[in-house]
Amino acid sequence: MSIGKISTMAACVLIGSGCASYTARVQRPRDEFVRADYGQALESISRIRPRKRDLLVFLLERGTIRHTLGDFSGSNRDFEEAYRLIREHEERPVVSGRDAIEETGALLTNETLLPYEGEGFERILLHAYKAINFLMLGDLEGARVEIRRLDLRHDLEMEASSRRIRAADKRKEEHGFDAGAVSGIEERIVASMGPAARKAAGGRGLYLSGFGVWLSSLIYDLGGEYDSALIDCRRLLSLFPDFAPAGLDAASYGADDIRPSGGYDLRGRGDLVIIFQNGMAPVKEGIAVPVPTRRGWLSAAFPVYRSVPGAFRTAEVRLSGTAAGRTRVLNDVEAQAYRALADRAPAMVVRQLLRLGLKGTALHAASEQAGGWGGLLVSFYSLLSEQADLRSWLTLPRDFQAFRYYPEAGKRKVEITVLDAAGSPAATIEKEVEFAPDRTTVVNIRAIDSGPRRAGAGVSAHWAELPRPPLSRRPRPVLRAEERPGRPAEPEGK
Repeated sequence: MSIGKISTMAACVLIGSGCASYTARVQRPRDEFVRADYGQALESISRIRPRKRDLLVFLLERGTIRHTLGDFSGSNRDFEEAYRLIREHEERPVVSGRDAIEETGALLTNETLLPYEGEGFERILLHAYKAINFLMLGDLEGARVEIRRLDLRHDLEMEASSRRIRAADKRKEEHGFDAGAVSGIEERIVASMGPAARKAAGGRGLYLSGFGVWLSSLIYDLGGEYDSALIDCRRLLSLFPDFAPAGLDAASYGADDIRPSGGYDLRGRGDLVIIFQNGMAPVKEGIAVPVPTRRGWLSAAFPVYRSVPGAFRTAEVRLSGTAAGRTRVLNDVEAQAYRALADRAPAMVVRQLLRLGLKGTALHAASEQAGGWGGLLVSFYSLLSEQADLRSWLTLPRDFQAFRYYPEAGKRKVEITVLDAAGSPAATIEKEVEFAPDRTTVVNIRAIDSGPRRAGAGVSAHWAELPRPPLSRRPRPVLRAEERPGRPAEPEGK
């Protein structure tokens, strides 16, 4: 590599470094979002003109802000465009001219030059959000389409993860990288996340969204497709055996092997569904890790996740003053993020070793051609270009929670209280609701604790009334406390 080419690259990096990174550009709308100033956050992010390589994550952010504002149609337009970009990238030829240029640029500089493709769990949650949007709009068919897409995406991400691991192993062998050294770097990346590293090891269902499975069951139930709803209930109970609402639903859908304690009678009752999006997902930060190369040790930049502190933990539901229960975490986004980064670590390390190898070769060539000044120029270029890719879906919640309850028909006062880690109330949402056997009331909540002095400020709620088949039409609407599930339910009116 000639010194002239190296000088050109260094100049390009200097010019590029004058442009703010994506994370810096969206910091203002994110801060406004955390402060619950959703309208201003939408205005601020809409003024940004994202680079093409950042367009996907930009659309995910704006779609989430619109969702939280209650603009479910606008949110789905952004999410559908994001889905189109994902499919467009996946359907491109395995090797294209554009891919080669982008890959070469990334190897010579850093990963931020590549288009952001999203993490696997982010691509799955995209469909969960779209399904919620359609539900809140009363479009059951649209929600059903998104649930099918979510199931398909789960399978695609499992396959993609396996391919990445195989590809990283192959490249290690091809380039003769020391397996022990690579593993050591991977361990340092995970360990640098501190106590949260335990979540990387224990993240449940990286590509299986418990919340998505619950949402699928709900959507099939609202359409009277009880066999499909039961299948999803069983999947959910395999992940969360103690989630009582799923056990009751499974029994009422006709499961003979599932018996909720105390029995139930759904005839003449209403239906209350709570979706609780809690806190803020972790953010990425860059760390420097010493990496061995043939020309000595060099410093490499890697992204790691850092948790965003938040005091809110769950939501308690009361009807006309009587406790009905609390929401339950079905999708730990924070754990998924840590686990996703740990799973990507082998591929990240291999790419970084290749990048440092190229830079080391350039440094040696420049030193031979131009002496100390050439080596200094390449070292300067290497330092400037060494940046971790910190892009991620910043407005995601820390976790998705859910709750379902069947109150007696009639007017009831619904109180939903957000609780902190000590179980103390932080904010309460109230509304008078007329429950009926042929309607489901859905409450979609986003709660963000932006600090002790603003606790409770970031809680928004949107309500929807959806038509449904009467609960008495379920395969087993009644189960007496002493009755075995296999016995037929007593007909209504007797």
